[in-house]
Amino acid sequence: MKLPICHPLMLLAAALVLSGCGNNQGSSSQTNNVSTGAEPAPAGNYLDALANSRDRAVKVIDTAALTQAVQMFNATEGRFPKDLDELVTNKLIAEVPVTPRGKKLDYNPATGEVKLVDE
Repeated sequence: MKLPICHPLMLLAAALVLSGCGNNQGSSSQTNNVSTGAEPAPAGNYLDALANSRDRAVKVIDTAALTQAVQMFNATEGRFPKDLDELVTNKLIAEVPVTPRGKKLDYNPATGEVKLVDE
């Protein structure tokens, strides 16, 4: 049976929705105003963590797809592309993907290796 391929952002959104569906046994509609001394985590930490997980997902998916396109180019042309734009020209990818902030694509035309590196 062939399973559908899901976009990583859809998987991330589903995980976030499901993580909010915890077991709330014993909870009531009234709020408890007793202070425990612990402050809730700032929203910035959550948003940073979310952005970082998205960046990691993009790193894995984009480099894997680019590596596959480079290998397909090599199989049909008998050589590695001079640059990633040649993959677009040969219609193996629609466009060179946008990298996460602070990262850039490093392509080695001698080996066909694609990496995501720090800028």
